[in-house]
Amino acid sequence: MTMTPSVEAAAGYPFAANAAAVTYKILSAVAAIVGLCLFCSQAVLAQLMRCSGEQKVCVANCNKANRASASVCATDCGARQSLCMKTGCWDNGTQKYCGLLKQ
Repeated sequence: MTMTPSVEAAAGYPFAANAAAVTYKILSAVAAIVGLCLFCSQAVLAQLMRCSGEQKVCVANCNKANRASASVCATDCGARQSLCMKTGCWDNGTQKYCGLLKQ
């Protein structure tokens, strides 16, 4: 006995009817995984933060902000860098963040 497509679906053979939906789900999952990998790759390629780099930024900000008190500000940056070398945390006065390389 030869079954027609509608009889196959009614008899419990839904594979032909669901092939497009399964293919769409697989392609969607693959696209999501590729997108996630591309999104995460930027974080991996980002340069690690160092205490010395934060000190350079601090001194540059001192020079921009107020030339009259730049030497006092630069001394403060040196103290912050010394603390960062011990703890791995930089405290800029308003925010403290940790996980820096002690270099």
